[in-house]
Amino acid sequence: MDPLSITGSVIAVAGLAVQSAQAATKAIDGLQEAPQVISHSRVLLSGTEDTLRALDGVLRSNSSNTTTASTHLGAVLRDIRLQRALDSTKSLCDRFTAAISQYTAHSTGPALSKRDRLNVGLHASEIARFNRQLNGCQDTITVAVTAVTLLISSCTSHEVLRMDSRFSALEQTLSALSLKLSQEATDHPMLEDKMQQLEIEDEQSSRDRNGALQDTCKAALKASQATRTGQTFGDMQADKSTAMQGIVGAAQKGLEQTFGKMVAQNESRAFQGQLDSNAFAAMFK
Repeated sequence: MDPLSITGSVIAVAGLAVQSAQAATKAIDGLQEAPQVISHSRVLLSGTEDTLRALDGVLRSNSSNTTTASTHLGAVLRDIRLQRALDSTKSLCDRFTAAISQYTAHSTGPALSKRDRLNVGLHASEIARFNRQLNGCQDTITVAVTAVTLLISSCTSHEVLRMDSRFSALEQTLSALSLKLSQEATDHPMLEDKMQQLEIEDEQSSRDRNGALQDTCKAALKASQATRTGQTFGDMQADKSTAMQGIVGAAQKGLEQTFGKMVAQNESRAFQGQLDSNAFAAMFK
């Protein structure tokens, strides 16, 4: 799929995920005498919806720019595999909505019937598991918003140091979240439940979801590291002028630079690579 199509697809899935979070919120909104775990679900769903809307704003504002910028955005979204995390979030919210509808099937208003109150209480551990899963989805999308914002930023040579610290912070967050998701998959095995048809999510689906979220984190981390430690330049020609490709100032360790063909003619001056400020001043004075 080409980058522009990827952008459109991710925006569409993000919108569907928002609708799913809203539907899940509506399913529990106003339930009276429900366990505290339901209140936690409500808070998490609201936060997830806000995060999805923030992502949607970032995607739409950048996709409406130039074709080049939109293509770059699509390439970033492909690299960090964001759509997998969004699909997982939407699927989880849909499952929760369906399960809550079953748990409260005998109630006709906000007040739970005795049977449904007991039913919701019996599934409190399952709802708590949903909360942990949703929290993982929200955390993943939150760092994805940061990753997208950084990866599509124009990084000129004098911004490298400032951007490096932001990328380093992002990479630490991604590594910690990936570890957390991995532990979540192993530390909280699916509880045995005789009412299998009422489970919010089976064990395999839970593993798949955690795998998708980890995949997004790892892909975002890889993309972040590649952007932070690499610069790619195309061809350049200088004719009776000056030209530069690279960084002027403090040397950047671990930076990989790739250059195209540079041609300097008719007393032009040009350089590629890294050059300290004094040398630069002497070269172009």
